[in-house]
Amino acid sequence: MGEGSAFLFLEDNEIETVPEIISELTKLTFLQLGNNRIHSLPDSFKEFSELREVIVDRNPMDDCFPIPDLTNLEFLEFISMDTELARRLEMEPIDVGGNRMSPGCSVMVKPRRSNCIIS
Repeated sequence: MGEGSAFLFLEDNEIETVPEIISELTKLTFLQLGNNRIHSLPDSFKEFSELREVIVDRNPMDDCFPIPDLTNLEFLEFISMDTELARRLEMEPIDVGGNRMSPGCSVMVKPRRSNCIIS
């Protein structure tokens, strides 16, 4: 990651809602939100133009549109999420060794920029 890159680690904090104020972190490149109580990601994620990696595994994500349309995030490389959520959203795993859609595990998925979800 380059100079000015920002990393935010908020895992294991029992967060229910992602604070909108983090959208002010314009240089955010890595966001770890795993193992919280988050049901969806806010629309403000569209503003993270430098974001490359997001981890949202071990959260009770909603069935309908848990992830906003992130069409403008040209640097987004992957999202790590629970396998069950990835299957529900019909997301495709990234082809790297050991990255499989196994029950009860997390999987890295490719960004898909349509239909208001990423996969």
